[in-house]
Amino acid sequence: MGKNFERLRNMLETRFPALIGNISAEVYPPPPMAELAAQITGYLQLFLLACLFMGKSLFRFLGFKDDSPVVKFVEENKTMLLFGCFALNNIAANLTKTGAFEILVDDQLVFSKLEAHRFPRGQEILDALSPRMDLLE
Repeated sequence: MGKNFERLRNMLETRFPALIGNISAEVYPPPPMAELAAQITGYLQLFLLACLFMGKSLFRFLGFKDDSPVVKFVEENKTMLLFGCFALNNIAANLTKTGAFEILVDDQLVFSKLEAHRFPRGQEILDALSPRMDLLE
């Protein structure tokens, strides 16, 4: 998990010893369409890399002639296609990021980064948890 989670867990376990060992994190799943788009982007990236490394032999195998506009484009723009592969990698990685940081106590939402569009402040979390933690101590 990330540094923000580790810092929050350390802060909460220091303030509320009853929570030691009871704080966990889960990965918030991306929407199914984002996952599909990331997979398609990954396949496109692999195809571009194959075009770059196999060159004309791949296109011959696929039935293109050496003087085909597609073959000429790939041969003349290898650097651009290589940078395109790196760009596709970044796109695929960003499609699966949700930016979620949800804090739940007893299955009740205490803070949602998705709703607030910001990371929670430590005091906010302490204020939200203090009444519940006082019951445990």
